[in-house]
Amino acid sequence: MKHLFFSASNDVVKQITDLYDFVWPTASAIWNLRWQVKGFVNEVGVDNVNDQKLLDRFDWGSGIHGVNLRRSCLEKTWPEQQEQFAKFLLINLCALYEGWIDSIQTSLGFSDDLSKQLQVPAWLDRKNGRPRGVLNAITEITVNKSPLVQTTFYPTLISHKKNSLANLNYLLICFRYFKECRNSLIHRGGLANQLTQDKYSEFTAIASPINLNVQEVPEHFPVISGTLVKVSLRGVVGLGDIIIKIIATLDAELACCAQSEQELISRFTEWANHKGKGTVSLKKDSAARCNQIRRLINNLGFPEPVKTEEVETLLLQEQIFQENY
Repeated sequence: MKHLFFSASNDVVKQITDLYDFVWPTASAIWNLRWQVKGFVNEVGVDNVNDQKLLDRFDWGSGIHGVNLRRSCLEKTWPEQQEQFAKFLLINLCALYEGWIDSIQTSLGFSDDLSKQLQVPAWLDRKNGRPRGVLNAITEITVNKSPLVQTTFYPTLISHKKNSLANLNYLLICFRYFKECRNSLIHRGGLANQLTQDKYSEFTAIASPINLNVQEVPEHFPVISGTLVKVSLRGVVGLGDIIIKIIATLDAELACCAQSEQELISRFTEWANHKGKGTVSLKKDSAARCNQIRRLINNLGFPEPVKTEEVETLLLQEQIFQENY
């Protein structure tokens, strides 16, 4: 996947990928363990197998204590265990997105109120007639813009395959539904409240592949206040893609903020301090100089620049490079 602008954005996409790299093999391993335990029990007879024999056969040497293979492999159904995986994944995905928002807030220095608005779709506060939500937050955060980022990186950022600016509001409606399911799980033992039901209704009203820029709408189930919410592994995996789309879109828009140039300066400076600040010379030949800067930008995890002149000026201004006379 192409680089995003902020290091926090690249990091969280990698964390989501790492999360899937853990969940899928673990789910597959449990699926295989289930039929191996069942096969063993069927072969030797259920009356001849106690919990200790199951542990000796399937858990010896693991160093893990407290495993109940009878309950997990014989009494729990596979759909029940998939839903348990979905709950773990849902809680982690929501936490990763909230952590990303916190990191971007630290980088750009915007208010807690704007941080909250970045997590909700656009809406109108009828008390004062003011717009609120993600689109308003973008406008306020980027009121002072960076010409450098706009001309050098923004065209590449909006061409990212996950960038979905036209769908951003719908994507956040989807996210809010799943987040309220998460809130039900961690705060109310899985019981939905009226807010959960409302967010479900808002989501189902817009849930289409076109609105969400996806091939398949994340699987979801009816929500009624006072009853248990239901989530599926398939649906929560779909949410992961929705979150990546939101992050890729916001990364591009918020990169246009004037404060985002500090992201460039800090990563360039960290590289320069390692090399010896001011000791690296720019190539004399203009084409070689351009390639030199492009390689550095790529190595530091920034997106491909459409031009390098303004980055070159910044590097000289910050004394990260020096002219080669």
